[in-house]
Amino acid sequence: MMCGILGVFSPKFEKFEYEKAVFEKALASMSHRGPDGSGIEYFKSAIMGHSRLKILDLSSASSQPMLSFDKRFCLVFNGEIYNYIELRDELCRKYSVKFRSTGDTEVLLLGLIHEGVRFLDKCNGMFAFSFYDIVKEEMIIARDRFGIKPLYYSQEGDILKFSSEVPPLLEILKKRKSVNMSAVSSYLSFRYPICNDTFFEGVSSLAPGHFMLINKKEIKIKKYYEFESCYFLQDEDRGEDFYLNEVLRLLSDAVSLRMRSDVPYGAFLSGGVDSSLIVALMSKLLRENKGRINTYTIGFPEEGYNEHREANLTASKYQTNHHALHMGDEEYFSITKELIKKKGSPLSVPNEIPLFMMSKELKKEITVVLSGEGADEIFMGYGRIFRSPLDFNRYNSEGNDGLKQSLLMKFRKEDFETKAKFFYENYCYIKAREKKKIFNLDNVDVELIEEELFSQFEPFFRDNGLSFENQISYTFSQKHLQGLLMRVDSSTMQASVEARVPFVDHRLVEFVAQIPLKYKLRWISDESELKAQNRPSWDISEKLDRPKHILKELGKGLVVDEVLNRVKQGFPVPLHKWLGGDMNGFARDILLSECSERMGVWDMSYLKKNLDKSSIESNHSEGLKIWMMLNFNIFYESFLG
Repeated sequence: MMCGILGVFSPKFEKFEYEKAVFEKALASMSHRGPDGSGIEYFKSAIMGHSRLKILDLSSASSQPMLSFDKRFCLVFNGEIYNYIELRDELCRKYSVKFRSTGDTEVLLLGLIHEGVRFLDKCNGMFAFSFYDIVKEEMIIARDRFGIKPLYYSQEGDILKFSSEVPPLLEILKKRKSVNMSAVSSYLSFRYPICNDTFFEGVSSLAPGHFMLINKKEIKIKKYYEFESCYFLQDEDRGEDFYLNEVLRLLSDAVSLRMRSDVPYGAFLSGGVDSSLIVALMSKLLRENKGRINTYTIGFPEEGYNEHREANLTASKYQTNHHALHMGDEEYFSITKELIKKKGSPLSVPNEIPLFMMSKELKKEITVVLSGEGADEIFMGYGRIFRSPLDFNRYNSEGNDGLKQSLLMKFRKEDFETKAKFFYENYCYIKAREKKKIFNLDNVDVELIEEELFSQFEPFFRDNGLSFENQISYTFSQKHLQGLLMRVDSSTMQASVEARVPFVDHRLVEFVAQIPLKYKLRWISDESELKAQNRPSWDISEKLDRPKHILKELGKGLVVDEVLNRVKQGFPVPLHKWLGGDMNGFARDILLSECSERMGVWDMSYLKKNLDKSSIESNHSEGLKIWMMLNFNIFYESFLG
């Protein structure tokens, strides 16, 4: 059941006083997450609210907040438990329980009643929920393994407040809003706040794979999931055929489970391997029922900025009901302010807006959409960064003067005594040295913030027996992936659409971690591997090797050859052309405004210099940088100006 949840809990209060009108208004502001109904339960020490988007069991029997038979327990839940049918049968066998509904909410409620948080180990799904024991005055809030579903919270003394989105949480908070500069700096480097925080001081994000327990004695956060140990199973090489067959089995089952729905569903379809493979497997399953899948893609009129032709090849192969959308610069920027206000933060990546537009369009016909997020992180699709350990080894060794000089120039002769520091330098989009030019240093302590941000990555590169490549892979699953999943949730839920991500099925993630590196990053030939000894990573990826090898092998026969053999494209948006062209004035009006100067975040001389049309139009990186700063200014004016 996709939806929005909102709550307040204070176990130390004998009688909990709260303005009902304030809570009701805040919950109503999340109606886009749940347009099909809402409910609120008021208790002595808690309020629990829910906005419902009907997906499974469309009857009122699955409405929330959901109380147990004896009225002792209450649940508000955002997400889906895909294996709810199997879990339901197991609960009936083990505990002789009776169900009033046919959906997944009651399965989660009864599972938590009988087995506590251990029940989450059995759940295959995406979720964020609050589970309240009214007798014990104890509450658990929890988030799924990888952070597919968001959950924000804030503590005001002994009072905990939580929400699926930041803006409703701000409405029920009494504290004064102030900007979190660590999150702003993180945004420039990683595109979202990586410290389990938000852009507002005092508002946090519960980390994926964690739960919080709150009662009269304590408030504690505990991790319930990790899969790092799976990488050590790579030592037992079971051969490519075994891995291919098992990936196909697991991915097919992940797709099948995510097609469980009582409302119509479809898929996003780009010109890449990941979404094409999902469409192929969905179509194969639907063919057995003589059905056709709805698919959606979007692009821009500028040359090289849409994948309509490649998407059409897959749509034709599987005879989908395909919808190809177009978007121009004026429409793009007209939606920016609306999305930022709803999201409660700057947009993380430029394709959030086209994702939102696709979601609005597909909502006319379907409510659930499958998407390809996670494949690059899990199957090592970012070739340059996953080959960077080669650079680290060469950078810190003697020999090959030409290559060593290229690396010294690239990394400005920095001293990288640890793998963590080398990865951090490679991974940051905007480096610390550049942030010192961008930020107003009178108000922003860049070096102190960098220490905090770096500390988020350092533990992943401890001496634990894993190769540098596998450490990077695990880091991507824990940090990079979360940012992408937040983007998908926000973009789709603003349009009352549920996005499901089969590649982030935990069973598949755990198994792929066990696959030896050579089956994920494959040299094209022995000669290519020899040539790579004299080249930096950025001149190796997709020239001398094949990222996501095992997934592409799986795609043979399922994915059109032209799509299967394409060089990775991403989801490009022509920001530099727009901001260096017709939309330059729009950017100047916002970034050089009185509000921009008054907020004291940016170095205004840097902005004036870098808003030059010619310098933006010819450099995509500059365009993206200006776009991010523009996003932050719109956010600041909307919430803090």
